[in-house]
Amino acid sequence: MLARYETGAVVDDPDDHDDLVALVTAYDRSLAEDGESKCGSGITKFSRERNFDEGWSSDGFHVHRTDGTSIDFSYIKAIRCVSNENK
Repeated sequence: MLARYETGAVVDDPDDHDDLVALVTAYDRSLAEDGESKCGSGITKFSRERNFDEGWSSDGFHVHRTDGTSIDFSYIKAIRCVSNENK
């Protein structure tokens, strides 16, 4: 899915949006006690963005929240959360 969007593009396919909401929701459930909510105040959209840190960069999805904030999330970790919930 990530490859279907250019860097900076909003996820505009409703099915992709719904899949990402499901992943982020599962991610939040797995981190309920010890992590920051990715959904926050609610989700307005997702976009593909470039993430940078010391010595590396990668493309990923960002969650844009109803309060105007946004945050990246690891879709790989989210998929692991979903897989663990289904065991």
